[in-house]
Amino acid sequence: MILKSASSCLRSVIITLLFTSLLASAQDKAELKTIPEELRVGFESISESDSMAHIAFLAADVMGGRDTASPGMQLARNYAAALFKIWNIAPAGDNSGNDRSYEQKFEVVHLESGSESFLNVEIGSTSWHFSSEVDFFPGKLFLAPISIKSQCVIAGYGISIQELGYDDFAGITVKDKVVILIGGLPDGKLKDTIDSNPDLTTRFSRIQHFRTLRADLQKKGAAALLFVDTSGGKDPFFSKYFGPIFESKYKRGNEIIHPFRIFDLPEYEKQLPVFGITSKVADTLLSSQNTSISVIKKEIDASASPRSIEPNEALIQIHMDVKETSRQAANLLGIIEGSDPTLREEMVMICAHLDHVGVNDDGYVFRGADDNASGSAAVLEIAQALALNPLKPKRSILFALWTGEEKRSLGSRYFVKYPSVHLGNIVTCINFDMIGRDWTPDGLQRALQLHVPNEYAKEIRDLPLTPDVARSMIITCYSPQCPQLDEIVLQLNKAYFGVPFFDVPNHAMFGSDHYLFHLKKIPSFAFVSPFHKDYHQPTDTIDKINSTRVKMSAQLVYLLASEIANMPERPVWKE
Repeated sequence: MILKSASSCLRSVIITLLFTSLLASAQDKAELKTIPEELRVGFESISESDSMAHIAFLAADVMGGRDTASPGMQLARNYAAALFKIWNIAPAGDNSGNDRSYEQKFEVVHLESGSESFLNVEIGSTSWHFSSEVDFFPGKLFLAPISIKSQCVIAGYGISIQELGYDDFAGITVKDKVVILIGGLPDGKLKDTIDSNPDLTTRFSRIQHFRTLRADLQKKGAAALLFVDTSGGKDPFFSKYFGPIFESKYKRGNEIIHPFRIFDLPEYEKQLPVFGITSKVADTLLSSQNTSISVIKKEIDASASPRSIEPNEALIQIHMDVKETSRQAANLLGIIEGSDPTLREEMVMICAHLDHVGVNDDGYVFRGADDNASGSAAVLEIAQALALNPLKPKRSILFALWTGEEKRSLGSRYFVKYPSVHLGNIVTCINFDMIGRDWTPDGLQRALQLHVPNEYAKEIRDLPLTPDVARSMIITCYSPQCPQLDEIVLQLNKAYFGVPFFDVPNHAMFGSDHYLFHLKKIPSFAFVSPFHKDYHQPTDTIDKINSTRVKMSAQLVYLLASEIANMPERPVWKE
């Protein structure tokens, strides 16, 4: 339902953006409303200089990239906790007797690949051995000890389109088998068919197809999912999710590969094992069929017909040797109690992830000024503003600085499972993730590759990125089941800022901590800025931050949170 909503709304969103951009550039600032007197003190306390001071501290080399469960991350939490205490913001973390902490502590396990991992192929009495990180690669979002041996199916691109009568899984059984798919999306006739249908372009955008396949195959009982890299290592998406992750010295062109240390909760949920493999492994499996993965790919692309194979005589054995080390992590939580005796039990959550990706073995510090010192700075600025403002909102305001967002949202996952406050009392989640950078053609292209359906790519790519639009455009995605919140933020922007505004009614896009709350049917917002070439690079530094954007985003959310906190009724979630 969410994806369909996004597909049907994106074109109107783009048109809205174009018109809003033109209107904003022409709008006389004198037409903007004056900030209400009861909110003025807090609003005016949010400043560029303070925002940049927070970012400078959090993104300093001494913080060591703020990796999950690291000394630098602890230092970042201590900094934020000290500020909360100065501003008389109450702790909302763990209870310890009569005292409450700002920290919500929890155990995580650091997962590392051992030396005994391998993949074997057996056909009759002949076997082939493939080493981890040579011809098969653990997915960066999955690492767990497993040992399986089963038959396999090779199911094209893993595409099923019932309305077109196309199904790569027709006539084959995936239960208890290793499913092998061509990495990426099709070319030729099938691609043309998908590109011509807005609903299909949404469903089969690269990231969405990957997520859907993984979830569907897990439900169907597949033993594992293997994606074949047919690009010879040139596919950036494949490299992102399956590139060498335990070899920190590895470089991809001029890009420095960040240290992808894998953490999870001790009771981590059973997930479908996902790996990347080279064409060499796939061709070995297909050797008894007198074909190859490249031939199958060409046949599917040319005919737009499935070409799935069950080489029942072939067996795959996968063994993952994983070492687990227990570590301690923590979220940071503070609360300003509401002024209304009844409504104060409910709360508006304002959050951002405080962590980044750390330091690699070559000594490169990944500073994370935009990702996400910028979002954390906005939370701190709003916390101070609401603490300073004489008139307190009717509902309480909960501030959260998460750990482990870079590790599949560990901190927010733990909080949703073991909340330190009543989860049902959170009426809205407003999340910041990377709000400090301007739109650029390169950043736009990166966003298109990861998030935007092909049907709209050209229209968005051709947007007139004037200097004013590039520097001031605010981007949000929100729960489409609660459109009233989007209406509020649009009205606030029009009344007090008048800047270009891009709102996406789809929470599957721009994934971050807010998505965990959206899944719990808590209306959610994410304020973001585009991907850029410094994303997860040591060059994500403070000198590239647009302080005006950070300040304006914080001020807008200050007004938005105040508006929601003072509503007579909580926002309504409509299925």
